[in-house]
Amino acid sequence: IESDTADDYTFYSAATDWRSAGGEWTITSRWPCMPNWSWYGGSSNEAAVLWSKRSYHGDQVVDLHAATMMTGGKVRREVPSGYLKFGDINLTICSDGVRLDSGYTLMLGGFGNSRTCLWRRGRIVAERNDRLYPTKDHHRTWRNVRAEKIGSEIRFLFNDELILSYKDPNPIP
Repeated sequence: IESDTADDYTFYSAATDWRSAGGEWTITSRWPCMPNWSWYGGSSNEAAVLWSKRSYHGDQVVDLHAATMMTGGKVRREVPSGYLKFGDINLTICSDGVRLDSGYTLMLGGFGNSRTCLWRRGRIVAERNDRLYPTKDHHRTWRNVRAEKIGSEIRFLFNDELILSYKDPNPIP
């Protein structure tokens, strides 16, 4: 489907509509055992941040597939699953494209995968600790993360399940 109001990025070619603002973004393998399967991914000890260079206004939907990466090498006692950490997958909309705390941000499995939060301009407006990033059945599984801003309602879905919503009395444009 093509539309003047829809963008679809598979990162099959150079990511020229995107700007890295933190971490290392490159074509990478999610699994060390399968180096021929590669994707565009980011990693960082702090925050791997990728901003769209485009501006969007009004109602909007962002739908992405994301996953955590294996740590590399063999599965070890201290990392029995091969994954160093789970969660901390974030999606920001309606921001200024510079500061993460300028819009609405979903923090999926943040704080060591102990909470999932919806932030509005740096303040938590909704949270839960029962819907986190799964730590089982994760190998070779991609997760769907979706953000919707329709009017004053902000909704975040994880694998097609509504996990957080917020009715903003003063919506961010």
